[in-house]
Amino acid sequence: MQENHTIHLNNMVRIPRTRFANKVLYAVKNYVKKHTRAAEKNIRISNEVNAAIFARGIQHKLNSIDVAFKKKEDLLYVFLQNGKELKAFSEKAKPVEKKGAAKKEAKAEEKKAEAPTKATNDTKVEAHPKKAATAPAK
Repeated sequence: MQENHTIHLNNMVRIPRTRFANKVLYAVKNYVKKHTRAAEKNIRISNEVNAAIFARGIQHKLNSIDVAFKKKEDLLYVFLQNGKELKAFSEKAKPVEKKGAAKKEAKAEEKKAEAPTKATNDTKVEAHPKKAATAPAK
């Protein structure tokens, strides 16, 4: 489940300039909490969103930010709408077969293919030469 939202931050007034970016992070969390009814402890803000908020410095806030919410189990992740982390998170969520399992299966098939070729060799195994020489002749 993915939801795209634009969070407008123009209404943040009467905040000391030295705390703009910190208050924007708090406002983003409150917005997500309000619109998704998620507990605050279950909201995870990505590094890209954090970097976008602090890109202009702590004293110059953004006017708005476009974010995407992704829910996985009981956690809610907040990403930039066109961010790399969102794409990586979406690709990681898809079920992918493990690489090690495929290699093990391939090796097992090779061993099965080699085993019959060894068993079909027409070489006879002779008895030990000393034992054959000491055996009584009839």
